[in-house]
Amino acid sequence: MPPPKRPSKPLVALILGGTATVSLPLAASLLKLGAVYVRIADRFSVDPPTCYIDPIFKVLLRDPRVEYRQSNLSNTDKYPSLFEPPAEGTGWQRFDVAFDLTGEMSYDKPEVIHIANTYFVALGLATYANGLDTAHRPLAYVRLQMPFYEMKSGSSKGYTENDKLKPDGVRGRWWHEALRGIAKLPNLNFGVVRCAAWYGPGRWDAEVIPRLVVGHVYAYLGEEMKFLYNHLLTPALTWDNNNNNNNNAALRLYLGWARTPLGSVRSHQLRPSHQHGPLHRCRPRHVPNSPMAHADPARPSAKRSRH
Repeated sequence: MPPPKRPSKPLVALILGGTATVSLPLAASLLKLGAVYVRIADRFSVDPPTCYIDPIFKVLLRDPRVEYRQSNLSNTDKYPSLFEPPAEGTGWQRFDVAFDLTGEMSYDKPEVIHIANTYFVALGLATYANGLDTAHRPLAYVRLQMPFYEMKSGSSKGYTENDKLKPDGVRGRWWHEALRGIAKLPNLNFGVVRCAAWYGPGRWDAEVIPRLVVGHVYAYLGEEMKFLYNHLLTPALTWDNNNNNNNNAALRLYLGWARTPLGSVRSHQLRPSHQHGPLHRCRPRHVPNSPMAHADPARPSAKRSRH
């Protein structure tokens, strides 16, 4: 990865979601690169905390350049204030970049939860940003895409950037459909950063870290640690061959912003997930109180399973 370049002018950035993933290293990286204002908006409370807040994050939140705003990102009434930077004394009318780190991380939730927490939230935020006039619309809109796609075997060459990836399960399907929906919005300068399985400061979950912790326990006991999967099977690939530190993921997001003006992602570049099989159980419009029930740019075909 080439070294990140400092922006030509002080950066004003918005981070949507990501308190449980990479908003901390992203905010820290933006400040190191000269950002003058970073707003983080998420549903969690940080004082008192309703999720794990590591000491580094607590120090970061005391920085006067950082604003943490507790906000339900599925509530469309909150969107106008979220996308409006403080103008008094600054003259800021819009954010230079909005980073979308939203999405349901748990794989075992019902499909209706994945639709509501991933598809509707991501598409609702992007649709609002798309509808802003040019003077108030973020200059770039970058979404972090988690590695919820089917992997190849260890003997293959893996995927290229041009390959049409197949979403892995219900969770992967709605993360993918969120990308397709946002890519249909005509006014957004939209970029996507794909992330491998991640680990690093402030993180305690996902695929990599629990295995590292267990490995240290086995090392302390002087015993051999054996895995259920060998190196040729897909679950091993997720954390063995395809992982990165969350600080690196943050820098990739920054580079994603820097390169987004070169060309936005559009929907024709993303294969519909229902081409891999039917979408099960319900259409998005059947989700109660959905913020996007009236506006569904992707409109995937949702057939009921007979099984």
